[in-house]
Amino acid sequence: MKKYLIALFLCGCLAVVWGQEQRSFKERNTVRLNFDSVEYISKDQSNWITTIERKNIIYGRDSSVISFETEIKRKPKPAYFTSLSSSITGLSSNVVSANLKVDSDKIYIYPWVFEKNKIANDFFEQHDIYITMKNRKNYRFPYRSWQMGVVTLPLKWYMNSNLGNINTSVNAMLNIGYKWGKSRFVKFPHEKDARTYKTGYSINILAGISKLEFNKMNTSKSETPIEKADVAAISLGAAFGIHYGDFTFIPTVGFDLPTAHRKDWNFNNIPWLGIGIGYNFLKFN
Repeated sequence: MKKYLIALFLCGCLAVVWGQEQRSFKERNTVRLNFDSVEYISKDQSNWITTIERKNIIYGRDSSVISFETEIKRKPKPAYFTSLSSSITGLSSNVVSANLKVDSDKIYIYPWVFEKNKIANDFFEQHDIYITMKNRKNYRFPYRSWQMGVVTLPLKWYMNSNLGNINTSVNAMLNIGYKWGKSRFVKFPHEKDARTYKTGYSINILAGISKLEFNKMNTSKSETPIEKADVAAISLGAAFGIHYGDFTFIPTVGFDLPTAHRKDWNFNNIPWLGIGIGYNFLKFN
């Protein structure tokens, strides 16, 4: 019974991921434009509102204005995206894939280039599209992306329920995966900038080169146990990631394939388990 409790404990907290550096690419947020909160402005300043303001005003003793300078200012005239027809935007659907950028209280929307749709591409090239955030309101956008990077597993447990089946060698593995989730934004009145964070899940494939330390204990089933040897191995694995902001929980399972003395190794064809806990993991932009 004690042996099984130890095995369960190892499954729950054995491996910690260190030094991971992940990058995502081709990230796409799904954005609906047919809401009153979505606005647009023209980048062409000739379409902006012109105002004349006084400055450097000099007053007389009777408070009358003696002299002043004038300054011409232009500012954009925002309008709701819903007021536009499809003939102007070139869109057949109000749902677009886009990159998002937060500046102060605004979420700027940058749609991906449309294939064979010059009207839509020209419109989004000539206009800024954004959402002015309301205080304390959460804005959520589904996203998906591919990702790649490096994961280091300092501990691996070979799953045959024995406490001694632990590899403590450093194992760096290349990680490629697919991630999906939601981008979230919220603005508080006492804060200048909006808060941004992401939640999501990922499916990952891992591959790398590991160093295995062979000794009499882990080659005891062989007819000729090995006293001591360092052997390179090809490591292959799969992982499911759970992501919240910069924090990641990622259970990993895989196999080690030694390049030599494979038949002498007790853990040949036995999968290993690692549960990773990471920070600032799986993000790229």
